[in-house]
Amino acid sequence: MVLETVVDHHPNSSFMTSFLRQCGGYAVIDGLATELERHGADLNDPLWSAKCLINSPHLIRSKLYMQASSANMNVACKQVHLDYLEAGANIIISASYQATLQGFEAKGLSRKEGEALLEKSVKIACEARDIYYDRATKGSWDISGDVLTRQQHPVLVAASVGSYGAYLADGSEYSGIYGDNIGLETLKDFHRRRVQVLAESGADLIAFETIPNKLEAKAYAELLEEEAVNIPAWFSFSSKDGINAVSGDPIQDCALIADSCEQVVAVGVNCTPPRFIHGLIQSIQTVTAKPILVYPNSGETYDASRKEWVFTKHGLMGDAAVLTKLIDKYSQMGSSESLEYAQKAFKIFKNIRDCRSSIIYLYNSLIRGSSSVGAFDEAVLLYVDMLFEGVAPDNYTYPFVLSACAKGLRLSEGVQLHGSVVKMGFHSDIFVLNSLIYCYGECGEIDRARKVFDEMCERNVVSWTSLICGYARRERHKEAVSLFFKMVEEGN
Repeated sequence: MVLETVVDHHPNSSFMTSFLRQCGGYAVIDGLATELERHGADLNDPLWSAKCLINSPHLIRSKLYMQASSANMNVACKQVHLDYLEAGANIIISASYQATLQGFEAKGLSRKEGEALLEKSVKIACEARDIYYDRATKGSWDISGDVLTRQQHPVLVAASVGSYGAYLADGSEYSGIYGDNIGLETLKDFHRRRVQVLAESGADLIAFETIPNKLEAKAYAELLEEEAVNIPAWFSFSSKDGINAVSGDPIQDCALIADSCEQVVAVGVNCTPPRFIHGLIQSIQTVTAKPILVYPNSGETYDASRKEWVFTKHGLMGDAAVLTKLIDKYSQMGSSESLEYAQKAFKIFKNIRDCRSSIIYLYNSLIRGSSSVGAFDEAVLLYVDMLFEGVAPDNYTYPFVLSACAKGLRLSEGVQLHGSVVKMGFHSDIFVLNSLIYCYGECGEIDRARKVFDEMCERNVVSWTSLICGYARRERHKEAVSLFFKMVEEGN
């Protein structure tokens, strides 16, 4: 099933306004590439997310429903578009941002094969929507007792078009500087066939994304008119200063081009730090009454030489208090992706003056976070880095890093930490010693664990339980039972 849309191409088209009203006043846009990477896709390629159209289209479709014949149960292979629909997205964007015919040809594909992949990017998104609605109409999801319907959760499929700089994959999409040889007609010729194919692919609209300059916006607007494109479009610009597009063209001048184009039904910004969004919206609203769309990045800046996004020291990212909260929250989220953000922010934090008062707290948060996602070596390396930085461990550090050693069966590191515990004067701290018992027990050194236990001046139920569990795991059941009764006898 395909979402039916009636598009009025009158200059005052109510297409997007009606859609937003149906959504309750606002619509949620997906974030395809971020989730593709989280699902294991390697997007380090000139085709970026379009690489998955060739190698792993199943990731994009999001959930492929299969019938398990023996148990008659639905088995879902998680992927991306459906994940966003289930999370509440109203607009899903195809994996065609860097899917150019020229890029496909560079990979050895024919023009016909490239066009088929462009169509496939939209088809996959439409299939995901169909599966979602099919499941909904069968009553698989129930909201307040009512079966979810198309009217309750309208969904549009947007065919993504990236800039000429995105095709170059040299970082120029974030500068908008293409050189004197790239003019209006060159850009129109470059985009023309791709726009034609996507316009006929079954998408509900075309999303011209991360537009870096006024010239390319003008090329898009003229193409839409020249090719009599029969579906609406949106224009989304990127900015790195909150005033201009990344090229330096005033954002208002860029928005005026979108406002003057009949087929453009919404205008906004994407791939832009959140701190600039409010001001950009206000600027855009001075020149257009069309709906505004925003989907910012997480506050990073693209480093073209390294081909990666990096945190900067600008704005709130230079505030030690903000960074402390950010790092702490990211560390607690329990995912590898969030931990990576925490580590990037921590690198900035360490370069801020007068941040030493909270640095031990953040080291502890990162060590604990690394251990929680199974990055046990990273947890130990953070402890080593702490020592090199001249930061003294405290009675929270040792339990966190010993937990990582225990879970990762890092006995050698655990023994070294035991020596550090004694050297740093924590040999009588009950929480640190309990962690040592647990570490030795998990690593199979139950006799070492018993020695720590016997030398403790004070014990609690955790001390006893850690040692009992250690005996049980080594199948030394007699000692485990004996220790349990001794614990009861001593009133613990």
